[in-house]
Amino acid sequence: MKLIEAASVNRGDINLFGAGYNAEIRDCGLRLRLTDACEEESIELVGDETSQVGTYYVKPFAIEVEMARSVVCEKPDDQAWVEKVLEANLDYPLSRALVIQPIASTTSWLGDAGVASVALAGSPTADDYGTAVMAARKLWFETVMTLNGGPILHVPPTLVPTLVKAGVLQVNQDGQATSILGDRVVIAAGYDRAGANVFFSGEIKIAYMPIQSNDLLRRSRTNDSVVVANTIAIVDTPPCAIVRVGTYS
Repeated sequence: MKLIEAASVNRGDINLFGAGYNAEIRDCGLRLRLTDACEEESIELVGDETSQVGTYYVKPFAIEVEMARSVVCEKPDDQAWVEKVLEANLDYPLSRALVIQPIASTTSWLGDAGVASVALAGSPTADDYGTAVMAARKLWFETVMTLNGGPILHVPPTLVPTLVKAGVLQVNQDGQATSILGDRVVIAAGYDRAGANVFFSGEIKIAYMPIQSNDLLRRSRTNDSVVVANTIAIVDTPPCAIVRVGTYS
């Protein structure tokens, strides 16, 4: 599925975002244990006595698309078309914003210091990936608890064949991927960048303003016209609920 299909999406108003906000995270602040009913002995399963509710910072960022063409080639629907094409392609910039820091100070992304990781061999084989992905999933369950009960597995498209070979993913005839353990799977083009890798996350919230564009701008010096469409968006997921396979670069 796409990121925008796995997330809780709000096509809202800029007033929802402001200049950014501190989000509360309860999912990483829980302590789960097995306790002897008669003795004061416990086995820790998730967290420990230091676990507590925390916060992380989310900031809005702009997504812009620009189209320039010769003035003599203008079409009357250029402005409307650019707005529609941005709306249809939002999954790419939104998913890229999850694996790079889209704007300074935001912590809701793959490379934040609060993100946990498991080791991956320097020149990993499919078996290495399979082992690391299962280790990351195990670590996620040892540190995070959500209302949905399980993580979302995020996969760059270029790693799909490797994970299929590793037995982690299955892909049906319609191109839909499923995890062998039943986890939700997001395969997003924006994840394919240098240094990106497989990761698990908790729940994700996406919000963005209605697409807007400028009036047609004509540049006399170059004899062309320009349409710029944009939106303001947020991608909100707690970094402590992300477990990454390998290092981030």
